[in-house]
Amino acid sequence: MGMTGLSHLWGHPESPLNARTKYAFPDYVAAITGAVALLVGLEHRDMTGEGQYIELSQVEALAHLLSVAYMEYTELGRVPQARGNWSADAAPHDVYPCLGDDAWCAIEVHSQEEWEALVRVMGHPAWASDERFQTLASRVEHKAELDQHIGAWTAARTPRLVAKILQDARVPAGIVATAEDLYYDPHLRARGMIVTVDHPADGSLEHAGVNVYLCATPGRADLPTPSKGQHNDYVFHEILGLTVTERARLEAAGVLR
Repeated sequence: MGMTGLSHLWGHPESPLNARTKYAFPDYVAAITGAVALLVGLEHRDMTGEGQYIELSQVEALAHLLSVAYMEYTELGRVPQARGNWSADAAPHDVYPCLGDDAWCAIEVHSQEEWEALVRVMGHPAWASDERFQTLASRVEHKAELDQHIGAWTAARTPRLVAKILQDARVPAGIVATAEDLYYDPHLRARGMIVTVDHPADGSLEHAGVNVYLCATPGRADLPTPSKGQHNDYVFHEILGLTVTERARLEAAGVLR
């Protein structure tokens, strides 16, 4: 994160570097890049019959995604700065405080139609008629003032209520979900993301299910972890082909437990 400059870019302008994200984003970028490299290597093997040695750097993989920021410096002579949730293409465009403890809702308005829908569901407040908020360009320019007004409206409502009101009006919005929100999310549960496991020792448990579905091999994650020695018969006799006598001898010698 630091070596590529993403720690410098990924944050709010007023936030110190040591308070910015500790998210291991390069891990995911490298994994995706590695998967693509594997596919290229397999294609090369199918075409030529030869394999390839793949060398992958997390820094280089992540730097590839920051090419626009690097070009801003090399071509325009500007050092890119952290912009928080600012966008030149949408306003409002941020996360806004809601009713509750550390509760937030994300809102982004791109078109004039979305802006008018937002104003309508907020009850046509007087501030919305201010000339500073009549066009996208002027709303972007006066983002700080706009955010204060939007935040005052969202602060009186829960994140889910704000999201529901705005989504019904076709304004892009969504909650900033906590782990508890995800656990109870009806959409994720309907898709099988949360599965119930009946464990012989611990009873009924719930945990994350399979998050990638393949039509021929869908997979499952609702089996409990095996108890110690549960599959010994299958492994020793069916897979390894040991006879009962051989297994007993190995157990007596302490090789198998």
